[in-house]
Amino acid sequence: MIAPPLGSARRIAWTAGGAFAAFYIFYTAAPVAFADASLGAGVRVGIVMAVVVAVQPFVGLLGRWMATRRQQVTSAAISMGVGSAIMPLAGHWPGMLLLAIGFGIFVVTSTAWIKETAPAGLLGKALGIYGLGSALGGALGAPLGLILIGQFGIPGIATIGSLVALASTLPVLRMSTAVCSDAPPAENIASESSPRASRLWSGSGLIGLGAHLLAVTIYAAALSGLASGQTGRGTWLPVLAAFTIQGSLAIGRMTGGWAVTRWSPLAVGTSALVLLLLGITGIALLDPPPALTLAATIGVGLASGACQTVALTWLMQRADTTAGINKASAAWNICFDIGLGLGALIAGAELNR
Repeated sequence: MIAPPLGSARRIAWTAGGAFAAFYIFYTAAPVAFADASLGAGVRVGIVMAVVVAVQPFVGLLGRWMATRRQQVTSAAISMGVGSAIMPLAGHWPGMLLLAIGFGIFVVTSTAWIKETAPAGLLGKALGIYGLGSALGGALGAPLGLILIGQFGIPGIATIGSLVALASTLPVLRMSTAVCSDAPPAENIASESSPRASRLWSGSGLIGLGAHLLAVTIYAAALSGLASGQTGRGTWLPVLAAFTIQGSLAIGRMTGGWAVTRWSPLAVGTSALVLLLLGITGIALLDPPPALTLAATIGVGLASGACQTVALTWLMQRADTTAGINKASAAWNICFDIGLGLGALIAGAELNR
């Protein structure tokens, strides 16, 4: 029986959903969990995201010890699970750092795995499926983190986050174990110095990364601000808004993947950025009513998700070797993680004003 063309993408997307859920359980709970810590929640999350970013340029070295993407992805998820499990110990730092290292490795290797398994002509759709899975994981993890920290504190975050991260390895255990190599595939003789590969760092590529960074920063500031708003406003609105923004992000990721195969990345990306700015303007209004808050979060999630997939597809289309794929994946994910850190810092600064 012939496997579905995008069957591998779906399996990787399921695993990404679990890993992102585990991370977002921590990410959205942090503003409440560390509100009274000597280092504020925004600084702590910023440090975690800095570690995530610092790991990513070196992910390509994993090939020396782990020859397959499956080994790399599952090892990263296990690291996240162990980090979550030990989160309550030693002032939280060992757990946070192990979670960050695992997440940094996971996002690069799983995104690269999508590129390497995507059928010809279906890269945008495959990345859209991956984006849908990871964003749905965030859609479940974000509100779950708020509920767990409110009901069970950090031990609840540690237990559930660990179980979710470890369970995320199950969908990919039966996937092909093709060996990763820095040599290009036999059917593709492009080199890192070829004109096509060099366009990865062209002006348009850098503009795409900049738009991606802006989109993630705005989305993260909105999400962290909603989580911080749990104190003093009841729990129902932050939890519902967190689920709404993550759910709409998932739809935006998938929609962006389909749209970029039909229209130019510039047209799709520009339209998404306009919607993003309208959405964050609504959230930034002074004490907006709940209905407006939820409507604005939908706009932010949809637009940010679309921008993210457009930028990722744009980069991956220009990567033809394993080394190039690793670089493109790392560049996109570094911008994503910097955006998460900046968003948390912005939300923390606004909360302390």
